[in-house]
Amino acid sequence: MLGLMQKSVDTMNGNIDGLIHAEISRNIAGGYDLVFYAEFDNEQSLKAFLNHPLHVAHRERCKDIVTDRLCGDIEA
Repeated sequence: MLGLMQKSVDTMNGNIDGLIHAEISRNIAGGYDLVFYAEFDNEQSLKAFLNHPLHVAHRERCKDIVTDRLCGDIEA
C-alpha cells in the first residue's frame, strides 16, 4: 500500500508549479498510519495544488485506501 501511494505522490513532484516536495511515509507516532507531507513556495501554490489535475488524480487513485484523514497547514 505505501509503495503504491508513494508512486502516486511521485507523479506530482517536479510537475506542479509551486510544489517544492511531497512525500508519504509511515507515521511512527501512532494514531494515523501514514503521513502525507508537502512543501510549497507560498500559500497561493498550496491553494492551486488542491485542485491541480495531478493532485486530483492522486486523490482518485487513493480514495479506496484512505479511510480517514486529518489535515493541517502551517506557514514557516
